[in-house]
Amino acid sequence: MKCRYYVEGFDEEEYAYEIDTSSSSAENAADDCAEDWHNNHDGWEVKSWPLWFRVQLDDGPWYRCKVDREISPYFTCYESEEVTP
Repeated sequence: MKCRYYVEGFDEEEYAYEIDTSSSSAENAADDCAEDWHNNHDGWEVKSWPLWFRVQLDDGPWYRCKVDREISPYFTCYESEEVTP
């Protein structure tokens, strides 16, 4: 299913992005759109979430969906050494 979307305050309908989604509800599609916008369109730079997404599935009506971003910690080991118990 095709999904067009834009983010209020950042984009406009005439410049809407388009993704493929397996979601059939606007809410689930909005999650997919938020992930695409965050990863591929500099959305990661935005510090203040939640954001309002305008979402259109195929050629249906537009929906306004409020999407929040969860913070997931990322861990990196910088050094290790073998030790005896």
